[in-house]
Amino acid sequence: MTWRTLLVTLPEPGTVVDVDGQLFSCIKIDELRKAGGAKVPVAVWRSKCAECGAEFFTRTATSSNGPSRRCRRHRHGGAHVASGPSRPVNVRLISPANPNRQLEKIQ
Repeated sequence: MTWRTLLVTLPEPGTVVDVDGQLFSCIKIDELRKAGGAKVPVAVWRSKCAECGAEFFTRTATSSNGPSRRCRRHRHGGAHVASGPSRPVNVRLISPANPNRQLEKIQ
């Protein structure tokens, strides 16, 4: 499953997602102001850097391909963590904040 098919809407705070063994916990929903002034809702996630293990925060919008998996110090734009671009990333929902919430799937 991909990030886009798992989270087609913003998650509720408390939702935990596993991305190839790296856990991301949604801590809040915030707004990001784009260059043109438009406000876009984003989820703020807490995780540990795939390289050094330091705690860091990242944001995603519903149109995102997924969260950054590294802290600012180890971020490598366009470089995939460990597996390389040819292997699909395994994404799964660990615990939704509201277990009765239906997650839509994109066909």
